[in-house]
Amino acid sequence: MQTFFYLPPQHVPSAERQRAWAEGAPRILEASGKKATVEAWVWQTWGALRRAGCVTEVVTDIPAKGIVITMASLLPPDFCAPQGLFVADIVADALPHPGAHLHLVQNAVHSKKLRCSVYVPHWPQPGLMPRDAQRGHTFERVCFFGDPANLDSTLRTKAWAESLRARTGAVFELRSAERWHDYNDVDAVVAARDFSGRPQLRKPATKLHNAWLAGVPFVGRNESSLVSGGHSGRTYLSAGSPTEMLGRLEELSRNVEMRETLVRNGWQQARELTNERMTARWLDLLKVDIPAAARRRESAGRITRGFENILNRASCAADRLFTH
Repeated sequence: MQTFFYLPPQHVPSAERQRAWAEGAPRILEASGKKATVEAWVWQTWGALRRAGCVTEVVTDIPAKGIVITMASLLPPDFCAPQGLFVADIVADALPHPGAHLHLVQNAVHSKKLRCSVYVPHWPQPGLMPRDAQRGHTFERVCFFGDPANLDSTLRTKAWAESLRARTGAVFELRSAERWHDYNDVDAVVAARDFSGRPQLRKPATKLHNAWLAGVPFVGRNESSLVSGGHSGRTYLSAGSPTEMLGRLEELSRNVEMRETLVRNGWQQARELTNERMTARWLDLLKVDIPAAARRRESAGRITRGFENILNRASCAADRLFTH
C-alpha cells in the first residue's frame, strides 16, 4: 500500500522554512515557538524518510486509498476514512482522533492506556548544540527550555530565581524560543509543568531527551513521561515541589560526581534518540508495523471492522475524559 503524509495547504512550509528543515537551521524553525509543531512532526518526518530512501509523499488532500499519516488535529472532527484508506494519526499534545485506525503517541505510558496506539518519541531539537566541554565543572546557569506557560508559576518568580542564586550561585534563565537548540552555556536543565501530581499522559519527555543529548543534567517533576523513559537518581533527578527542586539543584551544584553520573547515564539512553535512530524507528513503522496493522484491518470482516471502530471511538472518548 502506498504511504502518504497529509498536510492541509496552509500547513505546508514556505520555501524558506523547507530549506531550514533540510539544513537544520534552528533559529528560523524556532522563530514562532511551538507554531512549528505540525512541521516538526509531519514535514520533518517525511523529509528524514525521503532522505533515507523511503518512497512516500506529502499530499494536501486526503487520499481515497493507501496509508495516510497526519496530525490528529488536522483531521476534520467528523472524519471517517473510506474503505480503502488506513489512517495513522500523530496525537502529540492533542486528543486522538476517533476516525483514525492507529494512534502514534509521544508518551510510553499513554500508549499502554489508549487502544490501538504506538509509542513514538519526538525528534531531537533541530540543530541541537551540546554543552561546551570547556565549561568543565562550572555550575553557573540553570535553564528552562520551552514556553514559559509550561513551567510551574512558582519557578517563574523573581523570588525563586533569587533563592536559586543564593543557594547555588547559578542564575536562572527562561531560554527564548530562538535558542531552544542552544545548550552551549547551560549547566543544568529544569522542567515542571506543575506540582499537582497529575500524570500528564499526553506530554512527552522531549526536554529530558534533549538534555541527555546535550550532555546536561536534568531536574524535573516525576510525571509519566519521565518515569517511563528515565530512571530517577540515575539519568535525572526528580522533585515534587519548588522547594525540593531548589534542594536538588543545590545538591547538583555541590556534587560534581553526581552531575557526571547523570550525564553519562543519560547519554547511554540518548543513543536511541538520535536523528539516525529516530529515522530507523520511523522506517520500521512505515515498512512493518503500520502496513501489518492495515492488512489486519483489511482482512477482518465488515462486522469485525465495525466492532473495532466502536471500540476505538469508545477508547478515544475515555481518553478525552480521563487523560490529563
